Amino acid sequence: MNSRRLPAGLITVSLFAAAAAFAWDDFMVITTDFATYGGVSLVDRHDPWHADVDAATVSSDAVGRWHDGLYYVVNRGAANIQVLDPAQGLATLRQFSVGAGRNPQDIAFAPDGTAYVSCYDEAVFLQVDVVAGVVLDSWSTVAFADADGLPETSWMQAVGGLIYLTSQRLDRNDWWNPAGGSRLLVFDTNAGDWLDAVPGTPGIDGIMLSGQDPWAMPRLSPDGAGLLVSTVGRWAVADAGLETIDLAAMQSGGLVVTEQELGGEILGFVVLDDTHGWCVVSDASFVTHLKTFDPSGGAAATVVSAGGYDFVDVAWDGEGLIYLCDRTYGAAGVRVFDAWSGGELTTSPV
Repeated sequence: MNSRRLPAGLITVSLFAAAAAFAWDDFMVITTDFATYGGVSLVDRHDPWHADVDAATVSSDAVGRWHDGLYYVVNRGAANIQVLDPAQGLATLRQFSVGAGRNPQDIAFAPDGTAYVSCYDEAVFLQVDVVAGVVLDSWSTVAFADADGLPETSWMQAVGGLIYLTSQRLDRNDWWNPAGGSRLLVFDTNAGDWLDAVPGTPGIDGIMLSGQDPWAMPRLSPDGAGLLVSTVGRWAVADAGLETIDLAAMQSGGLVVTEQELGGEILGFVVLDDTHGWCVVSDASFVTHLKTFDPSGGAAATVVSAGGYDFVDVAWDGEGLIYLCDRTYGAAGVRVFDAWSGGELTTSPV
């Protein structure tokens, strides 16, 4: 195993072989020093979890998405997209700007491979050519904004020809607290325009959320017919949770698990089936915990707790392993758990 530990920032599990489900051997972890430097590390899927630390260099504020054999890194503050090739040791194939100051947040792909980018600091939604490295088109999101003029679009989830964008609608004049009206915007990639989730009313509406400030990456429901969206509301206040979105009806089914039941805000989550989920939760004292929960509603159980605000994200390998990013000072890395029994499999962080 590499002698250096992973300074874990967030984790994404990526399939390396598109031809067969679960036919992959590694996952990728994006790390950061929270200042000037970030890295992408490759970690073996199974014991002994060898880590190729910092195989690629990225920005200090980055997220990544796997698509069609390549890894696309959104360097947020740096306002660019970086394309990495795992077949070449995570070599950078290209890197291109999406416009200074836009603060891109996520990248999503339509079924035909067309790529789209959400932006946080400008009310715009972008279509990009990831081969040529250029912005092809843009659509305004200002109609979805609150009074400060920005809808704060962030994570996305592509489902068929539709892309769902989380819109936090935070009041930048009130310490970034929710202004109300957080929603999912719906973009039709076939029509090249926004889809109205509430036809018959003036204007184009998104899907209104029951909670405020969607925070973690949305997930498809186990049956594929809906989305699961976590909201944090006001930090350290039990006012949000995990809710279901009916994609056919384009409306929220309400909170199925509340922050009160979970004991805090959801920083990241995965759902294994209708009754088994894992999440990272930050409590009212900003101490983080890894918990299991029932996505259909029910009690949560703490698996392990951090000493502070140290757990940041969680991922599932699609079978029997859960990966936790733990950035505890001096012992940062990935911890591995049995997805069904809850037992920890690593004796120390990778």
